[in-house]
Amino acid sequence: RLLYTRWEYIDRSQVEYHHLWTMNPDGTGVSVFFGNMTSWIVMIDAQPVPDTQEVIASFSPGHGINEHAGNPTLVSPLEGPDHQPSARRLSEKGWIRDPAPVSKDLFLMARNKELLLMARDGREEVFYTDPSANVHEPRLLRPRPREPVIPSRVDRSSDTGRFVLVDAYAGRNMAGVKRGDIRKLLVLEPLPKPNNFSGGMDLTSFTGTFNLERVLGTVPVEADGSASFFVPAGRPLFFVALDANDLSVKRMQSFANVMPGETFTCVGCHEERAGAASADRREGVLLALKRPPSVIQEFENFPDVLDFQRDIQPILDRRCVTCHNPQKRAGNLNLVAAQCPRYANAYMALVLRLQFMDGRNGLGNQPPRSIGSAASPLLGRLSGGHQNVKASPEEWRTVWLWIESAAPYAGSYAALRNSEEQGYYGNAGHKFFGECAEVLNRRCAECHKNTADRNVNGIPFNWEIRHDKENHLAGRPTSCYERIVFTNDPARVYDAALLVNYTQPECSSVLLAPLAPAAGGYGRCGRAVFQDKNDPDYKKLLASIESGKQLYDARPPWGAPGWKPNPQYVREMKRFGVLPESFDPARDTLDPFATDQAYWRSLWPKPN
Repeated sequence: RLLYTRWEYIDRSQVEYHHLWTMNPDGTGVSVFFGNMTSWIVMIDAQPVPDTQEVIASFSPGHGINEHAGNPTLVSPLEGPDHQPSARRLSEKGWIRDPAPVSKDLFLMARNKELLLMARDGREEVFYTDPSANVHEPRLLRPRPREPVIPSRVDRSSDTGRFVLVDAYAGRNMAGVKRGDIRKLLVLEPLPKPNNFSGGMDLTSFTGTFNLERVLGTVPVEADGSASFFVPAGRPLFFVALDANDLSVKRMQSFANVMPGETFTCVGCHEERAGAASADRREGVLLALKRPPSVIQEFENFPDVLDFQRDIQPILDRRCVTCHNPQKRAGNLNLVAAQCPRYANAYMALVLRLQFMDGRNGLGNQPPRSIGSAASPLLGRLSGGHQNVKASPEEWRTVWLWIESAAPYAGSYAALRNSEEQGYYGNAGHKFFGECAEVLNRRCAECHKNTADRNVNGIPFNWEIRHDKENHLAGRPTSCYERIVFTNDPARVYDAALLVNYTQPECSSVLLAPLAPAAGGYGRCGRAVFQDKNDPDYKKLLASIESGKQLYDARPPWGAPGWKPNPQYVREMKRFGVLPESFDPARDTLDPFATDQAYWRSLWPKPN
C-alpha cells in the first residue's frame, strides 16, 4: 500500500488537519492510517519501520513549520487510527526532518545542518555536519526485496463505484439520534480549484467552506440504517444524513472516493475505526442488500452549485426586505442587495447573525444537528415561523440546497481575487476604517471602546479560549474570522460589511445609526452624534464611502454587471481547454458558472 499525508478541510479548519492515509497502488482501498480526528498537527514524511506495523514520521506542530520540521514520532495503528497514545515521541531535543528507518530500533534523520542517527529510546549521534547549508532527506542505500504487487481491482470500462453503509446509527458523537431519524443521505462533491490567491476563502465564503461543494442528490437509507448506492468513480464525495423533513442529522466532515468498479463498505457514520459491525448486523442481511444499489436522485430544475447573489438574494428580496431594509431595518437587520467591502451586505448580515450554520472553519465531527439545515434559523424563518413569512417550496428548497452545500458566497472560482484585485478592492473595510480613524476615535470611541470583557472595534484580543459549550476553539487564540461564533462578542456587528454600503453610500449604517431621526437617521446611539448631514465629520465618513463606491463602479465586483475574470483564471481555463486561446477578457465575456462546470467536468475520469 501507499502511505501518504492527506491535508483536508471539508467543512472544518483549513489549517489543522494533515494526517496519514493509505491506498492501494491502483487508488482503491483509501483508508485513514492515523490521526484524522486529531487537530493542529502535521503528520508528514512517514516511512514504514522494518519488522513492525509501525511507521516513523515528523509530527510538525500547528499548520506545520519550515521544511516539515517536527518531533520524531513512532506511530502504531494497532489500537486504531484515533488512539493518540499510539503516537510516541522519541525525543524532546529539538525539531528534526525527514526521518528514515535503518532497522526496527534505529533511524536516520536531519536536523538543521546535521545528519544523525536516533535510537528508539531517544539516544542520538551526529555523524555528519555541513557547515554551509541545511541538509535533507537522508536515506540508507542497500539492496531490498521488491515489494509484493497488489493486483488492480479497477474496472476501467466503468465510470461508477459503489458504497455500502452498514448502519447509519453506528458511530461516535451521535448522541440524540434515534433509530428511524435518518431517512436519506445527501451526496455532495467538493470541487477542485483551478487556482488560489490566498490562505483564506476569498469570495467562496466568509470563514466557511474553502471549496465549492456540488450537490449530486440523495439516496435512501433503509429502516435498519443500511444503504447501498452507485456513485461517480474517481471523485471526492461526502455525505449528510437527513431526516424525514430533509433536515441535516449528521454531516461528514471528510471525504471518501471509489475507483471504477470498486465497492467500499463502511460500518457507520464516523464509526470507531478500531471496531467492527455488531454481531446482529454481521449475522443478518442488510435491507439495502436485498435490492439493487440505489441511483442518486438529483434535484431537477435546481442549480447544483449555488451562488448567493444569483440564487439567494432574489428570495430575500421577495420575502425579507420589506421589513429588513435601510429605512425600516426591523431587528436592526438590513437584507437589501448592497455591495460592501468584499461581500454583499445581506450575506454578511446572515453570517454575523448566525442565520445559517456551516462548519465555520472549526473542528471536525461536530454533534448531530449542529451543522447545516437543522441548525440554521433562516430556514425556519422562511417556513412560516417569522412574521408569517412563507417561502414557496421552490424557494425553500433553493435556500436548503445553499445551506447544505456550505452556504457559499460566490458560486464560481472565477470570483477568486488575485493579489492585485484584493489590494484594489480593499480588505474588509480597512480603507474606510483607515481613512476615518480620526473621526471614529473622536466621535465614536467614547462609547465603542474596548474593555477587558468587551471588544467592539473588530480587532481581537489575544484571548485564550477554553473548550466549552459556547465554542470549539480549544486552548488557542481566536482570529477575527473565528470570533463570529461568540454570540456575546459585540464586535460581530461592527464589521465594515454591515456598516458600509457601496451601492447606496447614504444608506450606510455607520452614517444612519449616529444621525438624528429628524435628519433621516436611526438615532440609535442614545444621543444624536450627528444632528444633521451638514456635520463636517458626517461628510468625511460619507466621502470615504463614496470614494469606495467609485472604485467598485470603475471595476465592477463579483455579481455586478460588467465584472471581468482575472488573467490567472483565464489562463487556467485556456490551459484546461475550456476557453479558446483567442479569448481576451478585455474584449470577450464568459459565463463564470458554465465555465467552472466545463472545467471540473473535464477532470472526471472517462471509461475506456
